[in-house]
Amino acid sequence: MLKANLYVDRIDIAPYLTPEECRGLGGPDCARVAARLLEGSLKPEDWAALSPARRQALSLAVKALEILPVVQSLELPRPVPPDLFEINEPGPEAPVLVTGNSEFTLAVVTGLLALTIS
Repeated sequence: MLKANLYVDRIDIAPYLTPEECRGLGGPDCARVAARLLEGSLKPEDWAALSPARRQALSLAVKALEILPVVQSLELPRPVPPDLFEINEPGPEAPVLVTGNSEFTLAVVTGLLALTIS
């Protein structure tokens, strides 16, 4: 299985830290404190000055690769014949929301509409 790149290595934690918090940890700047968090020499759980919610959020960002499931990369597009697809049994007055030629577009739009309230 070809794995999708989830780009968790691009998560920049520094903007989510205040200069006061970074100085409290003895860091010259937030970029260095963020680097220490990512390398594991500093752990959000040990950072008492942060609220529990902030510690949890930082912990999730730092451990993203351990937490997120492996996602299969889609190797090829899945074209379908261009058409109008009826979703939720539309009547004659229903607006056309989406036309498309990709099985994935249809799946995503259908999934999103299933979560909305009519």
